Amino acid sequence: MIAPAIDNIIKQQTKNDHFAGVVMIANGDETLHAAAYGEVLPGSGVLHQLGSVWRWASVTKMLAGFITLQEVERGRLNLDQPVAQLLPAAPSHVGGVTLRQLMNHTSGLANPDQTALNTETGVHHWASAAEPDFKYCYGPALAAPGERFDYNACDFVVLADVLKAVTGSNFAELIDHRISKTYQLPSIRVVTNASDDAEVAGTRDGKPIQDGLRLANLSADAAIIGKPADLLKLTQLYMAGSIITDTNLRQEFGRGTPELGYIALTVWGYHAQLNGCSTPVHIIERRGHLPGTKVLTLQAPELGRSMVLFSNRDETDWGWIWQQTGFSFNIASEVFCR
Repeated sequence: MIAPAIDNIIKQQTKNDHFAGVVMIANGDETLHAAAYGEVLPGSGVLHQLGSVWRWASVTKMLAGFITLQEVERGRLNLDQPVAQLLPAAPSHVGGVTLRQLMNHTSGLANPDQTALNTETGVHHWASAAEPDFKYCYGPALAAPGERFDYNACDFVVLADVLKAVTGSNFAELIDHRISKTYQLPSIRVVTNASDDAEVAGTRDGKPIQDGLRLANLSADAAIIGKPADLLKLTQLYMAGSIITDTNLRQEFGRGTPELGYIALTVWGYHAQLNGCSTPVHIIERRGHLPGTKVLTLQAPELGRSMVLFSNRDETDWGWIWQQTGFSFNIASEVFCR
């Protein structure tokens, strides 16, 4: 199904080839819009397809959040318990961090994005190394727990270790059992093999990106791949209470902290004044970005509507809804207000 008004907004973004990919929108069980736009590689004549498998990048964190909250709901985890209770062998500076601080990036842990770039590939060594170096995340801290917000892959590497300690399953197994099989979303999986990757390659300046990045090195930070349709279904299942049944816990998941830039628990949550809505709309937002691939998910829980957008153009600019301008603001206004 293609909604004309939404289609017009998206096509405005494709004119300069700064967007190409897939946009899907749902209201409850109904798909309002599902369409692919543009060529996979500029000038190739090969068009994007709805059923292609993409990198989900940092949307992976949201799924790690779902599984963590399931453990909280079952009473096996508490958001404010320190890591030391679950990983007794962890260094003291790691052990003092709480699960909440891991999920909202206030842990103060070592940050691999501060390591040197691989000059040949243009990505950090930790992301392109032949083997994952997850021990790095247990190295010297950058700040005291809770001191400041620092967007950090190590938060989710450690969170994956916590989940394994509690459940006995690694992150890939948890996604397979708790998400893919439970909700019949077969395309969703965690990449664990160094040579594995998604179907859709990223592009920059009209050319495919050859960066040497290995998704297997990214764990619960950014290693999931899957189809856009399965991500759309997942957001709708979450809002319907199928993944987390406790209403208060779902509210906490999407309740942003203003002093931390409205970060919530693996997502951003805020109330936005959109064009066409008489009152602000509560939005849960999650973005993902790996070289040449950009992902955006927007959920409006009170409306039961969500959307997922995938682009394999590094030039894609979603804009910022709070600034009331740009691609994301325009499409959110159309979907959530009209």
